[in-house]
Amino acid sequence: MADMKNGISEEMERDEWRKRIKSFVTKVYSKSLPNMIFSVIGDSDNLIPKPWPRSRLQQSLTYAAKAAGNCLILSKGESLKVSRIVREMMEEYIYLEKPAKSNLRLISVPSKHMEDNSLYFDLPEVAEVEEKQSKEDQNNEEKNQDEEEERFEVDGFFYKLIADSADEDYIEFRFELERTLEMPEDEERVALAIILVEGDLSTVDHVKLATESGIPVVLVKGTGGLADLLSISMDLLNDGKDMELRTLLPTLFGIDLDDTDHEIEELEKTLRTIFESSYLIDSFDLLEKNEEQFAAVVGELVQKSWLLETGPSKKQSNKNSRQVKNIKNKARNRKSSYAMEQNWKRVKKPWRMAEELETLNFPTFSSPFSLPLDLFFRYSKFIQLQKGNSSSKQEEQVAKEAQDLLNTALLTNRTDYVDALLDLNFQMSLDQIGELYKLALPAICTEKSDSSGMRWILMEMGGKEKLAKHLFEGEKDCHKIAEKMCKRLLNYIKTDDHRLSLNCKTTRRKKYVNRQYFLQAVLLWSLLTHRTDIATLIWRRVNNQLYTGLVSALILEKMSTIARLKDEKLAMKLQEQSKVFRSRVLCMMDNLYQTDEILSFEILDELDTVWTIQARPLSFAYESKMYDVIAHPCSVGLLDKIWYNGLIPSGTRFCTDFLKQHRDAIRAPCLHFVLHYIFFGIVLLLYSYIVLTPLKMYDDTPTSLKVCEFTLYLWTGLDFLNDIVSVLGFFGRRKETMRKCLYRFCSRLNDMWKALGFVCAILVFFTVSSRLKSTETFTMATRFSALLLLFSYLRYMRVFVIHRYTGITFVFLKHMLLNLMRFLITIAFFVLGVGIFIEALVHRNEQDLFPGKWYEWRVWRIIYYPYYQYYGEVFDDFLGIDKRNEEVDWSVKAVLAIHMMVGNLLIVNLIIALFTTTYEKVLQKSGLIWQYERYHVIQDFRHRAFGNLHFINPFPLMKHCTRRHEYSYVEKELKRERERQVLQYIMAGRSLEK
Repeated sequence: MADMKNGISEEMERDEWRKRIKSFVTKVYSKSLPNMIFSVIGDSDNLIPKPWPRSRLQQSLTYAAKAAGNCLILSKGESLKVSRIVREMMEEYIYLEKPAKSNLRLISVPSKHMEDNSLYFDLPEVAEVEEKQSKEDQNNEEKNQDEEEERFEVDGFFYKLIADSADEDYIEFRFELERTLEMPEDEERVALAIILVEGDLSTVDHVKLATESGIPVVLVKGTGGLADLLSISMDLLNDGKDMELRTLLPTLFGIDLDDTDHEIEELEKTLRTIFESSYLIDSFDLLEKNEEQFAAVVGELVQKSWLLETGPSKKQSNKNSRQVKNIKNKARNRKSSYAMEQNWKRVKKPWRMAEELETLNFPTFSSPFSLPLDLFFRYSKFIQLQKGNSSSKQEEQVAKEAQDLLNTALLTNRTDYVDALLDLNFQMSLDQIGELYKLALPAICTEKSDSSGMRWILMEMGGKEKLAKHLFEGEKDCHKIAEKMCKRLLNYIKTDDHRLSLNCKTTRRKKYVNRQYFLQAVLLWSLLTHRTDIATLIWRRVNNQLYTGLVSALILEKMSTIARLKDEKLAMKLQEQSKVFRSRVLCMMDNLYQTDEILSFEILDELDTVWTIQARPLSFAYESKMYDVIAHPCSVGLLDKIWYNGLIPSGTRFCTDFLKQHRDAIRAPCLHFVLHYIFFGIVLLLYSYIVLTPLKMYDDTPTSLKVCEFTLYLWTGLDFLNDIVSVLGFFGRRKETMRKCLYRFCSRLNDMWKALGFVCAILVFFTVSSRLKSTETFTMATRFSALLLLFSYLRYMRVFVIHRYTGITFVFLKHMLLNLMRFLITIAFFVLGVGIFIEALVHRNEQDLFPGKWYEWRVWRIIYYPYYQYYGEVFDDFLGIDKRNEEVDWSVKAVLAIHMMVGNLLIVNLIIALFTTTYEKVLQKSGLIWQYERYHVIQDFRHRAFGNLHFINPFPLMKHCTRRHEYSYVEKELKRERERQVLQYIMAGRSLEK
């Protein structure tokens, strides 16, 4: 009698489900039927965390859905791994494609009502104005609607249908929804495919129902769980081999089924039943196949299912209903061990935990079963604890256990468990970061332990303040101390960026901000303690991945430079990790530039802050001499946009479009650059005429000549003033980097053109001073004027740097000159030695080394003879080589012979060989170096008018100084900020999997 009542109640519940599902499907199909339905299953709290390429699955599923056209995607829609991945995929599609119509729609089918607290993108929302009270008053009528209307939502791209069912009933509800979506009417049918990702053993019932109903199933191989179990079982059964489930379950699920309840036999029977419909099942390996093959696999299975299955009849439908009922009853009678069993419960004696110091082995290869097994058992208990009661005390216990697990996983470099815990949105506070430093860096400090290794590097980074000792002691503010060490290493001043916590009103955004601070602290800890795998895992989750990657690469490069003083092997490892970060950034820039050109430009040219180090990514790369980043097509595209002010980057097109778009052309830096050097050339020609004429006192000089002369002086002074402004950032210039003034000044002085400008400014001072002195010949004034003209012509050669051909030529000249100067320094001692020997023997009777004026000193004669002998000059008359000067000692002739042989045969040919190898090296990087030099020219004229008129006319300065502050953000700018972060999040994930 009780069984009959239970059966009647279940039938009534099932009828209610069908009505609600029918109503939901009617609303979803109100406009048109989809071409394809993908039902993604496999959500589970697996005991065996297995990292796999998520972006590859997202791209494959998106490609197949777009290829199908109008498509529906089903997922459970809870805060579980697979549902999060599908939701992220949908958000990526909407963000990147920006479709006008809902071609792809996501249907979430959660088992119960739940708040959406999951951080799908782990990114901030747009600033929201909370007006809940007013909305509640307006929506009183909507709250009184029927339960049927409350349980599902149909809105744009995201649909929701709440199952309101227990775990054992959820599969029946989900399968009923899939069947209704597949066959909304008797004579209509929509293509449906089940996509199995991960999955626990309870998901096998869903797969069985699908195959018996003629629905194709795609097993995403390599994701672990049931997907791998079915793939392995299918391969074994195809080869005629027996399935050893007892050996597969512990490594795939961490469980052991009970023999007394015949659970192994039942599971094996289910797998064999599924194998009977193997023509409807195929595997897709994420590591070997691409998205096009995924779409082909789905297409082949759908074609098979439609040709071999004509659709279930009423008899078949009744059979399916009985099978669903039997599965449901079996699920209720099963023990919990069928879905998940903790191994330690079957051990008679308790598991002996390993020593703490023994677990800190830092494995490079991480597996859930890496020894010791303590972390696996602790994680298993944690999953069981998390599924317990949701009381406040229970939640605190879960959070504490999660923090301890995360701490242990980070210290032991177990990336799989770190990834799994971060997916569950668990984190530690900043105060607990000190414990990581304390355990990773032993507190006991001896002279031997400080002699080399990472500990010694940190001590050197700490400087005289000995900041590293605070890290070893594990103080609460360890993260701030680590930030201070990085600022000191890179020579940046502390800069706080409040954009991250700006308008932090919603609960989700507050969680995001706290999580970002935690992730940034862990990333810095992993860099300073050389945890390469952890750094890779965390970098993908922090905000502003591009700038963070650049800063991380530079920190590792600086650490490598320090390590090279004592440990060359460690230095090479740090250098390799630095190159890895740079390659990720370059790959990310590729994806950014191909996806959204405008946003990629904004990301490169927007002030970002990480670890209180603030700079624009492109400017940071310039100061760090990252040639490959500056010369990347994305950076070049941004520079072309700045240089031509958004017009077509072509000189010919710029001239032809000048009249049509004259407003943009007038403000283009390239026009100001050309006009600037046209006027500069005219001034140089006029000054050349002045230098060629006899100089006189200023009172006797015609006014026209004085105007021309002082024009060059004014021009040189304004150029020098502009260099100072660009270095120190005066007059309201926008901030490029927040580096310390002295180091920013020194890095800018590395520019050859600024050095020439500095020399010209000094020559102007001496020229004017010498002109004011009354003489008859004005010889000194003429010398200074000629030198000023010479260096001014050298400065004028900057006009050729902007063109690729002439610019690359100047790159060769610059590097060849630098190598020549280095070589001259090495042979200077050889020249001095030979010259002193000759001078001592030829002029041995002269006693005064510094006779007369400075240009009459004997030191010039010492250098003169050996230097010109490199060019083939023998000086036979003076040195007596032709026997006409008998007073010259024979040893002088012998030394000259040896010097001529060594100089002409060895040194000259060595210079030629070195220049050949230098030419080949420069040739490989000539394009990169030219783009690097071109960057500075563009940035200089970005804030500069031709003829330095921006110093004479105060209005542009006033307008520039009164512009709004960098951080006075409004809602639209916050939205733009979020778009940039979303794009970086997507592209960073893709760059890691290439």
